Amino acid sequence: MDTNIIGSAAASAQDDHGHACRVDHRSSLGLTPETHGNANGIGLADLTTRRLVDSIDYKSTYTTC
Repeated sequence: MDTNIIGSAAASAQDDHGHACRVDHRSSLGLTPETHGNANGIGLADLTTRRLVDSIDYKSTYTTC
């Protein structure tokens, strides 16, 4: 997750009707093929799935760190 994209831990956003809403929790459901298993940023999620955890390539993730 890119913090420049998702903002802070408690960000403000707008719904489809332009009403303000507050984002209190973020979930990560999976990794895209472009990540090649790199899960840097998963620590910014409040909730994740077993599928995501099982798809992590730890060597790729640690190399990026």
